[in-house]
Amino acid sequence: MKSQKAMCSSETHKLDSPNTGGNPKSGKCIVHSPLKSHPVVKFIPGGELSDLIPNLKKHFSGSTNYLEIRTPIKSIHCFRHPDDIKQIYTSPESSIQKPIFLLPRAKRIMRDGLFTNPGGEKWKVRRRPIQQIFTKSRSAIISEAVFGALDAMIKRWDQEDMARTSIDLDAELRVLTTDYFFRAFFSEVLEIDQLREVASKANFMARHFLDLSPVILPFPNNRKYVKTARWFDNFFHQKLANHIENENLDVVDQLLGLISSDDKGEWDMQTILNELYSLFFGMGNLACALTWSFYCLAKDQISYNSVEKEADSIGLSEKPMVCESAVIAHAFNESARLFPPVWGYARISTQPITIGGRVFPKNSILLPLGFFAQRHPDFWQDPEIFDSGRFALEGDTKIHHFAHYPFGGGPRICVGRHVATFVSQLIIGRVFREYRFELLNHENKGLHDIDLHFGFELAPKESLMFRITKRIKS
Repeated sequence: MKSQKAMCSSETHKLDSPNTGGNPKSGKCIVHSPLKSHPVVKFIPGGELSDLIPNLKKHFSGSTNYLEIRTPIKSIHCFRHPDDIKQIYTSPESSIQKPIFLLPRAKRIMRDGLFTNPGGEKWKVRRRPIQQIFTKSRSAIISEAVFGALDAMIKRWDQEDMARTSIDLDAELRVLTTDYFFRAFFSEVLEIDQLREVASKANFMARHFLDLSPVILPFPNNRKYVKTARWFDNFFHQKLANHIENENLDVVDQLLGLISSDDKGEWDMQTILNELYSLFFGMGNLACALTWSFYCLAKDQISYNSVEKEADSIGLSEKPMVCESAVIAHAFNESARLFPPVWGYARISTQPITIGGRVFPKNSILLPLGFFAQRHPDFWQDPEIFDSGRFALEGDTKIHHFAHYPFGGGPRICVGRHVATFVSQLIIGRVFREYRFELLNHENKGLHDIDLHFGFELAPKESLMFRITKRIKS
């Protein structure tokens, strides 16, 4: 097992010092120096976002911690060093405000929910009560709905005899997490055909969330995007209108309770719908993260065997709070380090801000790139290698929070992160207990010999096909 490098707890940049690794026990500190000049990547609007990625990879594969994407309209400032990212996500000048004008497509599906809300006092008023719904203890209860969704999927897989064919595992996991969402949020069990339709449409929206062509242009994908957004509008309006309060007090019941307890006019049915959109499309990130976990484990037999052994030791009736498995959690964390489902979270500075020795004026677009920060060689030994065992050293060596932040950080950290943590472990544990997996279309390639789609989610460009076989237990 390869161990990770020790992390540095210092937040100070020594501007005249070279980049060094560090170990808290030796008193040394990881520092980095802003360069007098920096890489500039030019980008013409109308191109594809994926066109930028090779340039970003080229520059961030070395010692570069900052580069500028220059467009005819405005520059986007990209950051890789965890200290810089921590400052952006935690400083009052930059931690809350989002440059939503960069994402005109976002409001087509998330309206004015927490994700698209640019920030300010209105955002804080919305965030506080929703955070209370998704505390760690409440998230454990919300997560229990995944048991029913898993039972349904396993029954379906057993009936369809998946060993005779290949499956698109990402598509199956999106159906699973969609099923979980409606069980947990609406106490409703959708038919499989409807689940597949909803999951497929949501995946299309996520794939084209960051398309750079103006959505009003009459391109086929734009027309489909607008049409699908309207479909989701009608779908969720109907689901909310038909929702019946039940004794389980599901998530929608708790959201609707905000209206009755509101004496300032902050909450109404449209506001609830806006938040449901954000929460639902955020669930797609979980399916994407799970896909990467199964992919990475299929590529590493040692980790695969460890997870399988751990899964066998967890009883089927275990509840989320008592089945937190370190082995499964480490595997999920490591795959999310290499392939973070959301690869970059942008902010906009509300005041001038100095980051890494550089001064950025008010209204600068600041883009921390988790995809590169989580592979930073100053913070991870052999950063391109999948090694879930490196997280087992967390007790002795503190991981810099912004060298691994798959759920974001600062005031706008993912509100559903506890649910994602519980549900991911339950899904991986249960599925590994029931089946064996064989990757079919990338089995003879390296872990990183895969084309990536950098959209709303970091996803494989082509489907990952698996063969699954039922395990015979002694």
